[in-house]
Amino acid sequence: MIKRLQNFAVCSVTGMALLVLAAGLAPAAEPLPLDIGGDFALVDQRGQVRRSEEFDGRLKLVWFGYIECPHACPMALGAISAALDELAPDSQAVVPLFVTVDPEHDTPARMAAHLANFHPSFVGLTGARDDIAQVRAAYRAAAQRIADPGAFERLFEHTTLIYLMGRGGEPLSLLPAMLPPGRIAAIVRGYL
Repeated sequence: MIKRLQNFAVCSVTGMALLVLAAGLAPAAEPLPLDIGGDFALVDQRGQVRRSEEFDGRLKLVWFGYIECPHACPMALGAISAALDELAPDSQAVVPLFVTVDPEHDTPARMAAHLANFHPSFVGLTGARDDIAQVRAAYRAAAQRIADPGAFERLFEHTTLIYLMGRGGEPLSLLPAMLPPGRIAAIVRGYL
């Protein structure tokens, strides 16, 4: 419970910064003063082990979610995809990462089929439960499966922020999932 509260505290602390970004002001010149992010070795949608350092030198848009997510995930993945389209040809300097919070269900094959609906540069990442938990902890991304007798078999409560990470893995910005693609592209462009 304490860990969960700490995760959500990060969201609260940065709430004002998010409002400033959403209002249209220029991105900050300095990385966020938060200790988030870190190294990982996870499996992508093609079954290949991908290490965080292979993405160094590019900006990263990181989203934590799951394939069967009914609302936030499709909205965020769609917004990231549209933002990358707006950034073309500069989108080559950005890698979008979709990290599952449901590794037992989100296999590489299922990730590949799901991500085919979004921008072709998406890298879907899954792995062992403990490995995913370590990455989530490093990013302070909350996720908890919730029991729901409703229409969805797998329902998770999870952080709904897009993490914009710098070329060296440093946190640059936390973007709300409902931010318009044009605004996401403008923020990212400010760091290119």
